[in-house]
Amino acid sequence: ATTVLDACAAPGSKTTQLSALMNNRGAIVANDVEYERIKPLKFNLERSGTLNTVVTNYDLRSFPQMLFDVALLDAPCTSEGIFRKNPRQMMSWSPKRIAPSAYRQKQLILRTFDLLADGGTLIYSTCTFAPEENEAVIDYLLNERPAELEQVEVPNFRLMPGITTWQNQTFDERVRLTARVLPHHNDTGGFYLA
Repeated sequence: ATTVLDACAAPGSKTTQLSALMNNRGAIVANDVEYERIKPLKFNLERSGTLNTVVTNYDLRSFPQMLFDVALLDAPCTSEGIFRKNPRQMMSWSPKRIAPSAYRQKQLILRTFDLLADGGTLIYSTCTFAPEENEAVIDYLLNERPAELEQVEVPNFRLMPGITTWQNQTFDERVRLTARVLPHHNDTGGFYLA
């Protein structure tokens, strides 16, 4: 049976999709650090008939040691990719938020990687464009852990490869295997996937 960690799960749309893909079998741990977000997460799991999921409320950095076959880290970010859907989000955005967000993402990705069983799969995603929160985080993981990257492919969807340079930084060439989703290419929000 497959074990899956949805590391930042609320409000649960990804968790319910994972459960559907797993035919409600295996086990999913849906974790979120924000207690007030647990209520909508539980509501969405119940509403969708998700039975193979338990909900936890940990800061991922202190999540108990256990091993998962698959981990999804849809990391908290500065959310630049949702401006199109929610223009009011721009009012709270500031470039000053990028560095602290990237710092936390680096902590979260190392902890998530350390929760993977040998040969496990980690999916990292954000809804931001900032390379500091995307390619730089993956570059950090590649330098700190024995991680490997696989080419991100989504059928019938236009993806741009990850970038390898940004301002005065150069990233590991392998980050080209990651993917940027640009709103004008697919009529969507903006995303990053690794």
